[in-house]
Amino acid sequence: MLLLEDEIIVEKVVSEISKRVKDLDSATVIHSEIKRSPKSLTHFFPGSYKHMPRSATAFPNLFMAGDWIITRHGSWSQEKSYVTGLEAANRVIDRLEEGEFAKILPVEEDEPHIEALRNLNRNLNELRSQIPFSNYFL
Repeated sequence: MLLLEDEIIVEKVVSEISKRVKDLDSATVIHSEIKRSPKSLTHFFPGSYKHMPRSATAFPNLFMAGDWIITRHGSWSQEKSYVTGLEAANRVIDRLEEGEFAKILPVEEDEPHIEALRNLNRNLNELRSQIPFSNYFL
């Protein structure tokens, strides 16, 4: 969404919410505000993913959530915090055998610039892995 105009972002948000909230597609947006805050996201050190914890813990009644938790969902930052919160809530419901599970929607495909950077990162990591002792110096 980085390269999209504000109006397009608003249209996408209304479209997505309309899929989940009945009759919202007939609503009219009378005001919208898109804020772009550079350098306001969580940044993790390269290679730190393998050290992130999972939401389940050694305690049977303790589940964790946040953007620092390993998940297969594919979201990041605030979205990942929200999704891991839903996943933790679903685990509590499963454990207590009471309540309704939250529906977790899949992530949309990456935007072209994100996919290009991911591919570049994969290729650089593959190249780096072929250099002797690269784990110690790079």
